[in-house]
Amino acid sequence: MRAENLPRILSATRAVVALSIVLILIGCKTEKDPDPVRVLGSPPKNAYLGVEYSYNFGADGGEGILDYSLTNAPSWLALEDINNKARQGVIMRGVPGLTGGNRGESDLGTTQDINLVTTDGQAVGLEPFDINVKVNPLSLASETFVEGERAEPPEEFETNQCAIPDISLNGEHTITYNEYASDGSVVSVEQATLPTRPVLVRILLDQPSVTEISVAFSLESNFNENNCDTDFAPPHQRCDQSESNEDDAVIGRDVIALGSGSQQLLGDIDYLFYEPDSSGASTSGVVTLSPGTTECFIRLEVIEDGFPERTENFTVRLTEVRSGLASLGRRDTYAKAMSIEDNEPVVSLKTAQGGSRDTLNIGQSKEFTAVLTGKRSDEIRAKLASRGSSSAIIGTDFYTQLQSPGGIWEDADEIVFPVGTDEVTFRVQIEDSDSFSNLLSDDKFALIEIDATYQAGRPNHARGANDAPLRISLNELTSPLIVNGLGAEEFMPTDISVEQNGNIFVAGYEPLNGDRIVARIYSRQGELIQEVEVAAPGNGFVADISKGPLIATSQRDVRDPVTGAEGPRYEFGVAYNISSVETDGMDIVISKFIFDPDSNGGEYTRSWEISSGTTGDDAVQAIDVNSVGNIVIAGATNGAWPDQASAGNFDSFVQTIDGVLDGSEVTPQVSSTRQVGYTGDEQVAGVTAGDSIPLVMGWSSNLEGGPDAIGEPGGFSYSVSSSSSNVTVNQVATELGDRIVSGASSSSDIWFLGNGRTQYLFADRGNGAAPSYEREPLSSEAGFVVGISRFGNIRKAFSLNDKDDSQRDEFSDIILFNGDLVVSGLTEGRFNSSAEVLGQHGVVSRISLTAEPGEVAATDSEDTSSGDEASGDETSGEYNSSWRYQSSLSDTEVLSLANYRDDEITALVRSSKDWQILLFGPEGDSLNP
Repeated sequence: MRAENLPRILSATRAVVALSIVLILIGCKTEKDPDPVRVLGSPPKNAYLGVEYSYNFGADGGEGILDYSLTNAPSWLALEDINNKARQGVIMRGVPGLTGGNRGESDLGTTQDINLVTTDGQAVGLEPFDINVKVNPLSLASETFVEGERAEPPEEFETNQCAIPDISLNGEHTITYNEYASDGSVVSVEQATLPTRPVLVRILLDQPSVTEISVAFSLESNFNENNCDTDFAPPHQRCDQSESNEDDAVIGRDVIALGSGSQQLLGDIDYLFYEPDSSGASTSGVVTLSPGTTECFIRLEVIEDGFPERTENFTVRLTEVRSGLASLGRRDTYAKAMSIEDNEPVVSLKTAQGGSRDTLNIGQSKEFTAVLTGKRSDEIRAKLASRGSSSAIIGTDFYTQLQSPGGIWEDADEIVFPVGTDEVTFRVQIEDSDSFSNLLSDDKFALIEIDATYQAGRPNHARGANDAPLRISLNELTSPLIVNGLGAEEFMPTDISVEQNGNIFVAGYEPLNGDRIVARIYSRQGELIQEVEVAAPGNGFVADISKGPLIATSQRDVRDPVTGAEGPRYEFGVAYNISSVETDGMDIVISKFIFDPDSNGGEYTRSWEISSGTTGDDAVQAIDVNSVGNIVIAGATNGAWPDQASAGNFDSFVQTIDGVLDGSEVTPQVSSTRQVGYTGDEQVAGVTAGDSIPLVMGWSSNLEGGPDAIGEPGGFSYSVSSSSSNVTVNQVATELGDRIVSGASSSSDIWFLGNGRTQYLFADRGNGAAPSYEREPLSSEAGFVVGISRFGNIRKAFSLNDKDDSQRDEFSDIILFNGDLVVSGLTEGRFNSSAEVLGQHGVVSRISLTAEPGEVAATDSEDTSSGDEASGDETSGEYNSSWRYQSSLSDTEVLSLANYRDDEITALVRSSKDWQILLFGPEGDSLNP
């Protein structure tokens, strides 16, 4: 080798070595580093004593087989030797309170920072977690049982449920009970063996235990035979059935764990054991839930005792866990209330037409019906009584009577229902006028019901129905109240209202005395107690266009600013039209009066007066008083109120007038006015003031061009909260000649009364379609009522027509009465099918809102009453309170109505040239004919 080649050879050698190193390094970078060791999963945070706790962890990463370990774990928790076969991992398992040394409740509480550690020998994965060990609570489900009624078995589940006991058979139990004399004293102690009905109470365990759970239970009640009503001592009915005991079941008489004769009849339940108490009655026991069970049953027996009782309550208490790990709560006890509804026959007291209220005159008697419902096999008795809140006293103001076998009505109060008889007639006799006394400010009323205090605990006696008692109002105005016996020239009544203990307010004017406007106030007995001059003669009153004078009354509670005591305030408002000197149009005058008990022994005095109007004609057509004493008027105007726009012709409007305190004086102030109009002429049929948002009801000859227009004649309603608030108008289309004349509203519905030649029928089209009205032509003029909800949804429709659809019927007013409607007007035909037609007759009709839509118009029965009496319209289903009254006198009409306590309908009636106040009872009886 030549020396000059040596450096070249060394250089090549270095290159080969360097290349080899590079290749080695490149080769190492082509293999992936091992993944870090990770524990997968998050175990449950809660565990329960006696309940298996387990979790299947996963893991990945590392280069070899992973090993697992727990650190800081509670003694009951450990890892299984068997790894997860589906993936790398391990199962963690344990039973708090059992595994790890049977530590029981010592295992309760939270163990923090438990770590599951996994490693491949080099890398380590860690999952920290906490476990809170809780108790496994037992509980009961509250139940209501019906005496004598077979209970439905609970729903059957595939797992975690005890076998459901058979409850289809009856048991048997012997009881002792007290027999009472008529005064409630105990006359004997009796014994009876009675059937029982098995019932089930569910006992629930929150989590399935790995061991048996045995828990003791007992029946308890607050009944104490020594808890007597005042002035009574045991033994007595007023102890056994005292106010403190009447809602409590008697253990051993109303309910028992195992009846004294039930063992052989009902058989054993393998997980249920009964224990007798000191008297030998089985009132407690033990239930054993097998491992894995979370729902089991305690079989009790409800005793069919045959005594009328209220719904009675008792308690099932879990008293002790005798084996297993379960909890009854912090106090080691758990109780749940149960109730038993009675099944004894029930007596309802009804009017002759099936209602629950009526009005009788002083000295009058009337028959009513006691109706028995429910199963029975013996004679049943029921004692009548007057509820304590009655203002009429039984035995003094009125008497209940029963008919003797000889047909004589005799004072009696215990009704007997022989076997096979479920309806018995009894009579109520009101004391005659010579002996009757009423020093109260209102008419007296009686609430007659079944005497629950007397009936309770007596065998073969009935319960009283849970619905309202039979209410009978005692009317003292038995003759017509003549408000004008000299003809319209002396006094022309225009409107009425009833307020302040039944006083009757009549507004009107005196044509022969310069149209002086007055409000005459009559007592409920018909005595004129005050005549209030609203406007002096020559006031400019306009009588030929407006409806006035209109009157509205109010009663509200106010607080005395000095004493702070609350008391009633009585007030009324009157509105009427006058000729405007400035505009040569028509304005409105509103006056408010307040009852002053210190003025002349109590009288109404003027609070304020205000005149209101536009540059056009303004006609007031409705008035009301709201809940804070502000006057609300509504009507029609062809002008424009301030900040309001006219739609042309006559628009509707509503206005609120407040009373503002100015020093010691109250001055009126218009707080809001809202005008709503269409292209047609509008008129207002009614207004209700409510709390603060008035509701206006009216009619337009063309509902076009205004808000929510439908382009037809018809009724409308809207509510306004201020002069500038948005207005939503609900509308009901009518035929062109059919006009709305009056309106009434409840909290949910609005009712329009109208006249025309159309029959309006409610049409429910089903299949989700909205209800509608159907319109059919009539042969003669008739009235109609259509109803909508406050949101404009169609409710019902009724036709008010004479029986032959051959004569004119015209209606003027509508009011709400005890959930129904009452309308008034006149007829020239047979509005009552038994009436004799002698020209024009005044009519009043009650329309039942519980009847099926259209039923009143279509199914009026043939009336059996005379022309002056009511006729019932027979319908099936709910009580139908409809009736029709037609005066037997010619040349009469009923113009205005008012409601007194839902007991009496007060009517302003014109009879020839006389103006009278007539009263009608809830069932159509004329009380002062």
